[in-house]
Amino acid sequence: MKISFLLLLLVYPGMYVCAQDDVSTAKWMLHPVIVDGRSNEWGSLNFYDDQTQLNFGIANDSNTIYLCFQTTTDPSQSKLTRAGMKVTLITKGKDKREATILFPLPQNKQVVSAVIPQDDSSAAVHGVFNKETFRQNYIAHHSTMHVSGFATVSGEVSTKDSLIQAAVNWDSASNFICEIAIAKKEFFGKNYIAKEAMESITLGVEVNALPKSESPGEGRNPVYKTGGTHGGEIKGEGRPDGMRTNGNGFNGGGKYQHPVTDPMTNENKISLSKKSSFKQKFVLSSGSN
Repeated sequence: MKISFLLLLLVYPGMYVCAQDDVSTAKWMLHPVIVDGRSNEWGSLNFYDDQTQLNFGIANDSNTIYLCFQTTTDPSQSKLTRAGMKVTLITKGKDKREATILFPLPQNKQVVSAVIPQDDSSAAVHGVFNKETFRQNYIAHHSTMHVSGFATVSGEVSTKDSLIQAAVNWDSASNFICEIAIAKKEFFGKNYIAKEAMESITLGVEVNALPKSESPGEGRNPVYKTGGTHGGEIKGEGRPDGMRTNGNGFNGGGKYQHPVTDPMTNENKISLSKKSSFKQKFVLSSGSN
């Protein structure tokens, strides 16, 4: 597993500055993030993992921890939207904490359909996949998440909970985006002290595997099922990109790798029938940097 860091800090033309530390610092948000599955407040997401093919960002303000995940290719979107994702936050200080959010939930728990409207009988007969209908239904049906290990919230709860919120959506470029917001007091505990909030946190992300019956063979022109029991199909194929160079990442060393932004230029063929995961250590920002 490789985590690649986008070069974000331009000091002089052609020169980038990076911190030689494998623990990154979360981005400080000047204003609370609206958790709506849109990345408007984030700017560039400064991390990329090539196993899950996720671009992601970590941020916080004085009260909340924010996470944002984005996937751009048809195969990775198919895997994430159908199989679901587990997000874990862990601290190993004096009071060890481990809290988990399952979101999006696997599609066998959240049935989504891409039914063609009744007035479009011709399209329905021929089984044409309606992308916009699928997306609207997917968002509407993913209104709950399963959480554990937090101070007060547990079990299957609404994504609009006052202490933990989550949302999914697609942007204008058809990138799939998942946002999560966690109140600090819900993760660290109601009476936490500032010192505890500055402990190193490990973010763990695991994208579940699709059943082999739903995972097309790799290296062919696969069909990625994106609907539920009445859903249609979309076809897609990954091809080599070859865009990789050496460099230094902001808030962490390592190789710089262009994130996948074009679903047709994906050199890392994602395995749909195997779980994919990564971990990233970080500390929260104090807002004074």
